[in-house]
Amino acid sequence: MADQALSVKVVFPPATLGKIDNLKRFPGQLVGAVRRGMDSGLGKLVWQIKNRRLSGFGPFPVDEHRLGIRSAALWASVEAKPSAVVGNKVIGSITADAENEGFPYGIAHEYGATVTATNAPFLVFRIGDRLIRTKSVVIPARAPFTTEIQSPETAAMMSNEIADEIGKAWDRL
Repeated sequence: MADQALSVKVVFPPATLGKIDNLKRFPGQLVGAVRRGMDSGLGKLVWQIKNRRLSGFGPFPVDEHRLGIRSAALWASVEAKPSAVVGNKVIGSITADAENEGFPYGIAHEYGATVTATNAPFLVFRIGDRLIRTKSVVIPARAPFTTEIQSPETAAMMSNEIADEIGKAWDRL
């Protein structure tokens, strides 16, 4: 008896066959769900950056990774770009392209910069009520964007947004 193969004919009910057909469609739905989740998460991340890292009245200590609002130009320029499928990855991005006479606010505060007077003998600017005149200024790297993007809270939020969209796609099958 051990050498004889036995067979059982499995007959699925129509509802189960429908679910199996739906499973065939899921891979095509998955990429769109990930993109929707990514876009939703990036929108929330922009809010987090603006409200946690680019708000209030500084200057703040460098290790807080925050900038206060002076002109609101940097705050207003932060936006999420729609995600895109590149190869087998879904790529999303956030931009902050505020400039003043060619000076890139976001890059300077993210990575640090030394600014030197070139068209005049001094740089002239205000910090609070103080008028500053100096030949150069060092802007320390505060990394407000990197700090927020790489936080465990952001990783959890982005994961949840994507998982929620995948769940919604599954439920629509």
